[in-house]
Amino acid sequence: SIADLTAQQSEELIESTYQLAAQNRVSPVAVMQDIADSAKLIADFGADNLDSITKAAVQARKLGLSLSTVDKWSDG
Repeated sequence: SIADLTAQQSEELIESTYQLAAQNRVSPVAVMQDIADSAKLIADFGADNLDSITKAAVQARKLGLSLSTVDKWSDG
């Protein structure tokens, strides 16, 4: 239900996020959960930025962080 994506678009987003996480040697499940838990962040930055948000989620996980932690730091 993120950003009014069609089922096909949602599937493609999930697959690309999974592949990006795997390529960066972080848990795809953790990245997907992090994105799912970041509804406020997605709402704040807009659904048009989902690609950037998925990349940020992967990079945060590489550092052992979550998107919500990075978001809190950026607010401070």
